[in-house]
Amino acid sequence: MRHRNWLVRIPVVGALLVGALLATNATATADDALGTQLGYTNTLCYDPLTFATITGNAGNRPDVGGPGAASVWYGIQHYLFVYPPCTVTVFANWRNLTTGDSGSVPVLVSGGWGFALPMNPGAVGRADLPTGRGRISITTTTDRPHQALPAFEFTVR
Repeated sequence: MRHRNWLVRIPVVGALLVGALLATNATATADDALGTQLGYTNTLCYDPLTFATITGNAGNRPDVGGPGAASVWYGIQHYLFVYPPCTVTVFANWRNLTTGDSGSVPVLVSGGWGFALPMNPGAVGRADLPTGRGRISITTTTDRPHQALPAFEFTVR
């Protein structure tokens, strides 16, 4: 009888510990750290025969862009043999929801020569956005046909 209780308790305690770890991880927000993902979009490159995935991160980095500035990083990943490298201009379209200011900053991203199995991370393009302090909304677009991305919001201090 005692052994049955232990056999039941061990999985229950394990499930509770895993649940607690997942709950603490799920509470992180964009306000907490740099590296908050903006998502990804598939786009054509300047070479019309190649396509790539653009990934983006954003955050509040006073040590990089100064106080009241947001920073964005965009990377490119491609799946095929690519020559020349896949190049695309990514636009970080931002709007300060607190002050109403807005703008758009272009970021040229180019990456990858040769085979990419499964993906070649390529180069990373970075830009500082003069957003000012407040709640910021960023949408990502490219100058080539691409899949739409939803807006992403975070706070700049």
